[in-house]
Amino acid sequence: MKSIFFAFICVFMLNSCKKTNEETPKESKETPKITYSSFGKEIIADDAIAVKSMAEHYKIMKSGDSIQTKMIAKVEEAC
Repeated sequence: MKSIFFAFICVFMLNSCKKTNEETPKESKETPKITYSSFGKEIIADDAIAVKSMAEHYKIMKSGDSIQTKMIAKVEEAC
């Protein structure tokens, strides 16, 4: 009885150690094209001023002043 049980365990262990070569699906190297929705009037970079120039405008502004302008800057962080 012990030899049958031992043989059963050996067969079970040998069967569990078989390597199966399952093919993993290959990932597509194509990047999907991201489309963004635009709301409101389209902003065009014509007549945009640099960040340093905008800083000078900001220095001469008083509390409550406002100006309509466009500026070019690098966005480092967004929430």
